[in-house]
Amino acid sequence: MPQPPTKEDMDALALSLGRVVIASALLEDELTRSLGTILSLNEVQERAILRAMPTSQKVTLLRQIAKDYLSVADSKRVGEVGDMITKVADERNDLIHGLYVHDEDYSPVVLTFSGAARIRSKPKKQAAQDLELLRIQINYIAAEIERIRPLLPNAR
Repeated sequence: MPQPPTKEDMDALALSLGRVVIASALLEDELTRSLGTILSLNEVQERAILRAMPTSQKVTLLRQIAKDYLSVADSKRVGEVGDMITKVADERNDLIHGLYVHDEDYSPVVLTFSGAARIRSKPKKQAAQDLELLRIQINYIAAEIERIRPLLPNAR
């Protein structure tokens, strides 16, 4: 017979979720600072204009700058990084705004309410290991932003 998750299991899940949230904030900051540099914004302008902007709008702006100023190959690379940012931002939002419950096996699941699950939520199993893999992916994408930054105007 399945057993409910232990306190240690739930603590590990909560710790991993916290790490994902922190990594996501650092990714968002990297994206914001990069756009601020590209646009030659001072700190006040960056805070007033970019910080409040949703991630999807920042990615759209980054793509447009790349399309207008870079070669096709470099623009494509920036677009790929933009796709990765959008994907993990959506996953982060699902985790933050989801409802944490357990399934019939007492495995932790999160009910998400975005995209295809907006009307009919589908449970997604979440283990601490899954969240740690997401955190690693988010950190990789933040490093990718640093790697593509020199391709962009004013960032050289």
